[in-house]
Amino acid sequence: MINEAHPELMNIIYTLILYIHSGTLEHTNDISIIPQDDIEFQDITVKQYFQILGTFDKQLLTELGLHDCMTYTYKQLSGGQRRRLTIALVLSLQPTVLVLDEVTAGSDFIMKKAIWNNINRLSDTKIIITHDMEEVKMNGNLICVLKKGSSFMLTDTHVGWMVVAYENIPKISGFVKFFDKYVIKVNSQEQLQQVIEQLETENTIFTVEENGLEVVFLE
Repeated sequence: MINEAHPELMNIIYTLILYIHSGTLEHTNDISIIPQDDIEFQDITVKQYFQILGTFDKQLLTELGLHDCMTYTYKQLSGGQRRRLTIALVLSLQPTVLVLDEVTAGSDFIMKKAIWNNINRLSDTKIIITHDMEEVKMNGNLICVLKKGSSFMLTDTHVGWMVVAYENIPKISGFVKFFDKYVIKVNSQEQLQQVIEQLETENTIFTVEENGLEVVFLE
């Protein structure tokens, strides 16, 4: 189910697959993709979709909220149901390698959890294409970042802390004024402790926030 993908993106996908499988690719016929665009046949029922594929997974359909929609045609489904149908169709194939293109976009927290429970149950190797950094952090163990036409592997998802100081101007070097606050990024636990101790000595009001993966793309 890989079609109409950008050549550069496909090269990265195959490179990652080769890396994961120690330089060999034995399952070229067992790669599926859940695309951003839904698999659309207006007058076919949900049941007929799965009959065409020759697959059926009651647990999958139930957890994705489709089991009671089996007699509905595609055009009778809501936007969310159409998206989940596409996901369920591909997952029912139980591919060895699964490429996920913004798979949970538009889903609420409960449905995201149900989708990922079934992804992990039905597929071995997953390649996630997403802008959802929390999804990357929760489900990825090898992270490839695309930035300005190049790519690099991200080996550590922890990118430090941001200390935000209010009211008093901190005497510690490195703080930068940001509107009416002062902020500093620290990368190590030791540095964080030093900054906290100094701010407490100065009686400065401050907060500490753990940086998300978004910081990688801002730098």
